Amino acid sequence: MRWGITVLIARYIGEKKMNSIGALIGGATVVFAIISAIIFVVMITLASPISTLMQAPKEALGFNCYLCKNLWGRYFLYCCL
Repeated sequence: MRWGITVLIARYIGEKKMNSIGALIGGATVVFAIISAIIFVVMITLASPISTLMQAPKEALGFNCYLCKNLWGRYFLYCCL
């Protein structure tokens, strides 16, 4: 999806439609913020089932849940915002 945004920006620059670039970037920011918020909520609420699906050993299940909740959830939130 990001590549499509950059292609559209290049297209608008080529067509000399500089006014459309701001709206495009704003819209893409909103879409990515919504996607990142959804992934964040999913990672926080489903950390234990995701860890089980990943076949984490029972000894490491608690740490794996910690990683899912604190690292991956924040990673998606940080990278997409």
